[in-house]
Parts: sequence; C-alpha cells; structure tokens
Amino acid sequence: MSTLLQKIDSFFSQKSDFEKLVYYSLIFLMIVFIAYEYILPLSKKKLAQERRAKEAIEQKLNMDKAYIASISRNGDETYLIKQLLKEKKEKKEKLAYLLDEKNYLSIKLKELTPLLYNKKKWASFLDSITAKANKYKIDVEYIANEFIQNTKEFGHVLEIEVDAKGNFKNILAFLNSLEESDLVTDVYEISMKGKSPIQLHLKVSVWGINY
Repeated sequence: MSTLLQKIDSFFSQKSDFEKLVYYSLIFLMIVFIAYEYILPLSKKKLAQERRAKEAIEQKLNMDKAYIASISRNGDETYLIKQLLKEKKEKKEKLAYLLDEKNYLSIKLKELTPLLYNKKKWASFLDSITAKANKYKIDVEYIANEFIQNTKEFGHVLEIEVDAKGNFKNILAFLNSLEESDLVTDVYEISMKGKSPIQLHLKVSVWGINY
C-alpha cells in the first residue's frame, strides 16, 4: 500500500500545477460520474422503499384510528368491549334461566306422569290386580276390563270389574293396595256379602290425560 502511494506521489511530483489540476479535476469528475450512475440510483431506490414503508405505516395507523373511532362512543374506546361483555353476561343469565325452567318442567312432568295416559302402565296395573290378590290370599273368580275414551272430560278411562272372595282383613288390605297405586285410580263401587269367606264385587276406574 505504501509503495502504491509512493508511486502516486512520484507521479504527481513530476507534473506541473496545471497538470495536477487537470488530473484532480478528472478524478473529481469520475467520482461524480460513479456517484451519479451507481450510488444515486441506489439512494433513490432506498429512499423510495422508505417512503413506501412510511406510507404503509401511516395507512395502517389511519385504519387503526378509524376502527377505534368506529367502536368508540363518546370518546370511550372500550365501549364495544363493554357492550360485548354485557351481552355475554345477559346471554349467560338467560341460559341459566332456561336451564332452571327446563329443570322445573322436568320435575313437573315427573309429577304429572301418573296422570298421563299410558297404555303399557295400564296393562301392568291389570296384571298387578292378580298379583296383589295372590299376595293377600284373595281368590279372584272373575275379572273384566273395558277401555273408554272420554275426550270431553279427562281423556281415557279404563273400567275394571272384579269378583273375588277372601276374609275381611285380607280384602281390606287388597282394596287399600289398589287405591295406593301411582296411577289415578278410583274404587267407586264395592259390595261384600257373606261372612267366611266374604264375597267381594268391586269396580275400579283408571284415568289418564291425553297429551
């Protein structure tokens, strides 16, 4: 490097002041040319990129400001968030209310189950008459049933007629078990004759609501 500088110094030491000025001018012009042809375009490109980046940032800021303004009320930038939280709370409360209503209806439906017409349960009740008679040592001689549809009043009615015999205590227990059914039953006609065994004749109605 020092050798190169020495050669340059030696070269210029042999030149007149005018020649040195010419060489310096040529070197300056070369630097200006290189700067104009290569460095300046790069600078312009860089400047354009920075300008575009600035414009993009400003556009994004303007969009953000517009969005904030759209969700604000009276200068409150959290208005929409508060509104959404309020709606969420209201929906949560409504859901809790509906769940309570559902549970309430489920309970009420269970309470109404014995009142509803259910053909399968009525068939089971018919079968239970014989089972209860056997339990209380009642001899069933005759049993008949008739299905009546009563649309004007309650809905459906199952009329049951039974002839049986047994001792007085067992007959009372048998009748009591019929009335304690979870269905809506009505022992509406009873007649007892004789002493030992007592001859029993009874009529039972089973009611059910249409649904």
